[in-house]
Amino acid sequence: MRTLSRNILLPLSLFLLTVPMQLGVGGAHLNTSLAVMLVLSAWYFIDQVAVRRPLGREHVLFGILGLLLTYFLGLSVLREARDFLVVQMCVYGIIMYASSLVLVRAYRRTWGDRGIEVVLKSLFLLGLAHAVIQFLVLLIPPVADVVYSVVTLSEDSAAHISQGYRSPGLFSSGAAILGTFNAWVLLIGQVAYLRSPGRPSWRRLLLMSVATIFEIAAIAISGRTGFVTLLIGLGVIFVYEAFGDRGMRLGRNLLLTLLGSAALVTVAALMISTDNIEQNLRWSFEFIYSLSEGRGLATSSTSVLFEQMFFVPDDWFPLLLGSGNFGRSPDFPYIDSDAGYILMIFGGGVVGMLLMMSVFVYILAVALRSRHKELAMLLIVFVVTTFVVNVKDFYFIQNSGVSQLLIICFALLAASGDAPMLVRSGTGGAFPSVNNRPRPSRDPARVSS
Repeated sequence: MRTLSRNILLPLSLFLLTVPMQLGVGGAHLNTSLAVMLVLSAWYFIDQVAVRRPLGREHVLFGILGLLLTYFLGLSVLREARDFLVVQMCVYGIIMYASSLVLVRAYRRTWGDRGIEVVLKSLFLLGLAHAVIQFLVLLIPPVADVVYSVVTLSEDSAAHISQGYRSPGLFSSGAAILGTFNAWVLLIGQVAYLRSPGRPSWRRLLLMSVATIFEIAAIAISGRTGFVTLLIGLGVIFVYEAFGDRGMRLGRNLLLTLLGSAALVTVAALMISTDNIEQNLRWSFEFIYSLSEGRGLATSSTSVLFEQMFFVPDDWFPLLLGSGNFGRSPDFPYIDSDAGYILMIFGGGVVGMLLMMSVFVYILAVALRSRHKELAMLLIVFVVTTFVVNVKDFYFIQNSGVSQLLIICFALLAASGDAPMLVRSGTGGAFPSVNNRPRPSRDPARVSS
């Protein structure tokens, strides 16, 4: 039974929780992620009540989400536009966090101190498997026909796959948020497999170089926002390494992997004609073509975003407290902006926007004080990139795959206590402090000597 749980049940549960598939057969529809969340979160709350577990630090996020839920529920009821979008997101956050805690505890019971390592590597491998699926459904129409006879796509995703240049894979709604998902998966893999005080074997570096190429290509056929996310994430990691924990040499290993990936891509480009995918390449790497042609880093989508989609309510009251309309419900006027911060301001005002961002600020604060270096680094990357990409899209807590990665990693941190990580340093926070020096031994024999 332990072998079955370790090799099948836990990876399958993690996959179903993380990848937001919408299955549709014979007119019936099932959201697999939501179904797993409901089952596991019910298990969590029944266990909490039955055992009467005391409140601890892992419950703080529940409290923050509960307060947000109450605030936005009251806002939706009191205002004329009763848009429950953020209320739904808060509910998603609560059940997503509860189900993640159940799953990571199961991993820790099964794998012991290696539980965190196994979860991170499993997240990377399932993301890599999904990247392969993205290519299969894009390049082989019979595979796409079989997959999408079961997996239901949104209207936009169906249009993208039919046009032949973007692939949602198993995500019912892909595009930009899937690009961010692929970027985060790649960063998780780099941290899980390359963060080591010693030099990884050449075999591991070669395999990670190939995996990096797959994930970067998956970003290219999903959403270009993923490239922005990846670049910011790499920058945060290098800064973290430079000013924080210098003993893990992740930056050096990352550079070796990126150089290996570049070399493999160069060899492939020399051997394979790219004429057939020239249009795809120009769309995926438009910012590079734009830079080479002297037009800066601008793309068609960023030009529209900054020229047409940044505006706020004219009156001070909706600017401060919002109108209750987040601009995406078919029952209320459409707000012609994709920018996450703009939609937050229209729906909840500046106050509501700050309250929503408080979730990420709390996660960032916990990560900065954590002794678990891998999780701290990843959570810092996720929060910083979330702050940035909300300039373009609405990122809060939703059933998107991206939110699952964030919440699962935070659940690992919240449930880990003082358990060892892949590599455990002696500092008491994400950055070293003079107050975290090792304590002198109290062993009388050593003191007398």
